[in-house]
Amino acid sequence: WTPSSCKSRCSVEGNPNYLYDPSVASQLHGLMWQQERLRARFVAILREPISRDVSYFNHRLSMWPKSQVWGLQPGTITYESFVDERVRRWKRCLENHNLTDWHARDHNIDARSASQKQHLLQSATAAFVQCSSATTLTIGMYAGQLGVWTKWFAREQFLVGTMDEMLSQPADFHRRVLDFLRIPSSRNNELSTWPHLNNVHGFKSEVVNVSCHMCELLQTVYAPWNHALFTLEPQLQVFTPAKACIWCGS
Repeated sequence: WTPSSCKSRCSVEGNPNYLYDPSVASQLHGLMWQQERLRARFVAILREPISRDVSYFNHRLSMWPKSQVWGLQPGTITYESFVDERVRRWKRCLENHNLTDWHARDHNIDARSASQKQHLLQSATAAFVQCSSATTLTIGMYAGQLGVWTKWFAREQFLVGTMDEMLSQPADFHRRVLDFLRIPSSRNNELSTWPHLNNVHGFKSEVVNVSCHMCELLQTVYAPWNHALFTLEPQLQVFTPAKACIWCGS
């Protein structure tokens, strides 16, 4: 896009941290003028949580020795131990705040009922906010994150999509983003593929496959969050199963 396409001349850089940090939405809201708050538009692209978590682990390992501050040093930690420790912290946080069954009441809600969906959103948001700092697993708990943001901005101000949609239908997805942001489409900003994906290279300690036990454990953790997400956002394409777990038959 060109500067002339954005009449307000105002934009904020994209950063995944902004979505899952519960304090960012309120801070951004507080920095804006009233008209900016009403006219702001946000694009959230969500990745299948287990794939995102494996990618997070690999990314930190690839940054070693800088990543020592996270305790991720090649040869000294496995993805399995990394998952186990964080799942324990997550469960402990839920237990400490009596949130273990935060999703139980809303599991079979009527997706057409606005009040039931609102209760589901509130439950997911409360659980996410209370335990968001307990573990990086919460980065993939999108229903709670969207709940935080829609406390400060209207749901209509968000375009929510999945990485699966973005990769399988690049041109259509890109056009949807441009239309949502009210940026005129032209030959200069048409997109038919994501060229940088062809240039991704692995590294020696990269995790490619995850044990079936770990896949099942992570699926159990993320199942209520994915259910909440797709109940609240029925227009979304359901996540494709994590590539690292496909060999388990999941």
